[in-house]
Amino acid sequence: MRPRYNKIKAAPGALVAALVGSSLVGGTACGFLRVNTPQPPAHSRLCGESCAAGKTPPRQRRRPPPHRGPLTLRQALTRALKHHPDLAVAAQDRRVAGARARSANRYPNPALHVDVEDWLGSGDVRQVRALQLTIQVSQDIELGRKLASRRQLARVTRRAVGWDYARKRAAVLAETTQAFVRVLYEQQRLAIARDQTQLADRFLKTVRKRHEAGQFKPGEVELAGIRRDLSRVEQERSRRRLRQARLALVAHWGATEPRFKKATGRLRRLPVLPSLETLLARATDHPAARRLGARVAERRAQLQVERSLAYPDLSLRAGYRWLEGSRDSAFVLGISIPLPFFSRNTGAIEAARHRVARAKLTRRVFLVRANLAIKQTYERLRAALFAAKMLRAKVLPTSRRSYDKLREGYQLGRVGYLAVLEAQRTCFAVQQRYLESLLQLHTAAITLQRLAGALDGSARTPNETKRPPGPARR
Repeated sequence: MRPRYNKIKAAPGALVAALVGSSLVGGTACGFLRVNTPQPPAHSRLCGESCAAGKTPPRQRRRPPPHRGPLTLRQALTRALKHHPDLAVAAQDRRVAGARARSANRYPNPALHVDVEDWLGSGDVRQVRALQLTIQVSQDIELGRKLASRRQLARVTRRAVGWDYARKRAAVLAETTQAFVRVLYEQQRLAIARDQTQLADRFLKTVRKRHEAGQFKPGEVELAGIRRDLSRVEQERSRRRLRQARLALVAHWGATEPRFKKATGRLRRLPVLPSLETLLARATDHPAARRLGARVAERRAQLQVERSLAYPDLSLRAGYRWLEGSRDSAFVLGISIPLPFFSRNTGAIEAARHRVARAKLTRRVFLVRANLAIKQTYERLRAALFAAKMLRAKVLPTSRRSYDKLREGYQLGRVGYLAVLEAQRTCFAVQQRYLESLLQLHTAAITLQRLAGALDGSARTPNETKRPPGPARR
């Protein structure tokens, strides 16, 4: 039975609701995206080119102009889809498959035969007295549906290459989104480090004033200075980590230096947990699963080609013969066909059968592993979502209130410096833990999108359907 390759169905309502809830940016999203991919997936308007139909290779790609203003996730994905090196290589593979498909539609070429006999001999055949000149044209007639088998193989191979392009495209979308989330995370870490440094400076001034007024304990000024210096070191480390994250992001569209001002997004927006059953049902729509399904069809088409090769081809000849001695001429006709006494291509047919079975098993193993990966990632997403909600609702407010009370008590001389220092350290540690939980949450959400085949560059958030994305709100 010939496999069907239907369009990927749109995500159900529950999945779409999960997407909207997990949007990162005022014009970006880290949630589950709606998919409407052709068969095999063609370029969207974000790609900027169509590699399947082009007969001539494209011109050398120019580097994209640098982005100067704030960068949204949608803008980053657009640039990655247009200029990512892996997608350029995959586009060339599609052109190669298209050229091979056109070659498979051709018939065998005819052959010209020129035979010169009975000349430059001795006696009656010396020189060209008895020369016989024969000119023939031969044409092989393929039997066993060889041409139809080749065409079918070329079609399914081209379809498989298209799904391979879709798989790489989904990988580019996931990697670019993760890099964008990492930039958002590092920006927040740098902001926390700056707040910590400013707070340490103000606290050092407070300690020095108490020292000048005689209300101090030995070593408080030195401890406050050490705390201020450590916060400066952490701020510099955060700045360097942000620089690395920005470089990793712009590398997805071939840039060498990040020129954008900042990445705008809502890292603190929590996604709505989707249904596990919906995600598992979508595993078969993943481009990699479709690629393996196309691989099964490709192996079956190869089996038909091997079976057609078991039939010998018929060769027809027609020509003209000239007899030099009698000055006579005549037409020549001929036919030949190989006799399949020793080989019927049985070994290649048997190997093709095993390749079909192997392709089926490979697809089955992939689906089993994909379901396992979806379940494991789903559990990580649930754990990260629980941690983020708990930290935001209870731990963060409590740590801030505790620190504010201890700081006021220290200014009034009721609390010691070490207690305030410990409260400050705890408060910033909780903020850092909250940021890490958000990073894990969005990373798990992106991975779950990729495993469920829900990544597509044409998706938008609700804000983007009406107006261009704006800067993130504070």
